[in-house]
Amino acid sequence: MNLLVTFGCSWTYGIGSWYDKPISSEEYKTVAKKLDKEYENKTSFRALLAKKHGYHNINFALMASSNQTQMRRAQEYFNTDDYKKYDKVIVLWGITSTARGEAWIKGHPNKKRKESQVRSDMKGEFKSFMYTHRIGLAKEIRNFHYDHEAEVGRLETHMNHWNSYFKLLGVKNYWFDTFNHHDYDVPSMIFRYEKRRDLMSKLCKSMGKSFDRDGYHFSAISPDCDRLVYLKDKGIINPHSMHPTKKGHIKIADMLDKEISW
Repeated sequence: MNLLVTFGCSWTYGIGSWYDKPISSEEYKTVAKKLDKEYENKTSFRALLAKKHGYHNINFALMASSNQTQMRRAQEYFNTDDYKKYDKVIVLWGITSTARGEAWIKGHPNKKRKESQVRSDMKGEFKSFMYTHRIGLAKEIRNFHYDHEAEVGRLETHMNHWNSYFKLLGVKNYWFDTFNHHDYDVPSMIFRYEKRRDLMSKLCKSMGKSFDRDGYHFSAISPDCDRLVYLKDKGIINPHSMHPTKKGHIKIADMLDKEISW
């Protein structure tokens, strides 16, 4: 049995991958949570790829996840021997916005949080945040810590370290930018030499339209960015959650499939 291990944010997780026909906002709110859980392992692009090539899929992607969170989860998994029981292992990793972060918060853990976010040997928990938020923890960190160029540089260093580690393990890995094209050069990056290589821009291009960088997830979180508006009109993006539809996940799977050596 071969294994596909996936990391990323809600695009990789598969939020809204069941959405294939227009419904009202009220109906969406009623059914979304249930259908997301029911279909994320059936209609997400990672599930489509795994099924097509006969791979078992272990997914670590989370909704609103940061790159820091995903690298922590990867470290936790590959420190075990679980992956060694598979004949071949491929890692598919979606890099999300650098405007997302994670911090260790001292205090009593929130029992409602997933186990992977809580350390049983320490009193506290990992907490995710957006640097674009203007209140609380995110505001303090943004004011005194966050710099986009520095964050991209740090991310590039971590990705190259992971490339070396996966090579040492005998694991084949692939990176892709999800909805921002970051200015770094990392081997094993899908669409590495393209001007706009992120999935959102690639989806636009596949539908016949190219856009300049629009700042999505950098300066603001807005459902009115040019690429989202265009893809919503084309039925590729869900107008309620701003995530790929069933049609969108099929197109993403087709694009990625051509770049992976199975």
